[in-house]
Amino acid sequence: MIEKINFPNLIVLQTTANVSIPPETDVVTVDATAGPRTVTLPSPSVRSGSGGPSPLGEIRILKTDGSANAVTIATADGAIVGKTSLPSQNASATCVPSGTGQWFIF
Repeated sequence: MIEKINFPNLIVLQTTANVSIPPETDVVTVDATAGPRTVTLPSPSVRSGSGGPSPLGEIRILKTDGSANAVTIATADGAIVGKTSLPSQNASATCVPSGTGQWFIF
């Protein structure tokens, strides 16, 4: 299930499935209870300096369940520098586009 929630000036995507993140999304919460999940970031070029709530175009990802199933962070375009897996409950990542075709993930 994928549910999009609009908070004032913040777009949150809640999912229990693999998902390609829409470019306008700011926060993704992932429940991997049913199995490992993959979250695919949009092209870093469409997020860099987005001017939204996150001026750097950051996307935040949170694993919400306590299962042993990991959430893998991937990208369809560009490279990832940093962690690519959220293995435990409440593990999170802040994904920042570099402006040069990469995602820095902290």
